Amino acid sequence: MIEEECDSSARRPTSPLPETSDLPEVARRREALVKLRGWFDEWATTARAVVKKRSYLIRLGLANRKAPERKPATTPATPPRPAEPVEETADADFE
Repeated sequence: MIEEECDSSARRPTSPLPETSDLPEVARRREALVKLRGWFDEWATTARAVVKKRSYLIRLGLANRKAPERKPATTPATPPRPAEPVEETADADFE
């Protein structure tokens, strides 16, 4: 009989289990992400107030690089004109 009592007590936990939230795992994860986003927004606001150099803000992920301005495609409106021939004069003596 003593052996039976030892076996049954070994199956029971000796300390109470930690309380678990009734929220499912997805809801707990979402709540954690919402808290993290709140912390990030507060941190970003502080960082923008302190850090003024744009390159630092870009590295921190708080600003985006400016896209380079694109030049419009150049299409010639009129084709280039050929050079006009020079008239030779018989009287001109070039030496």
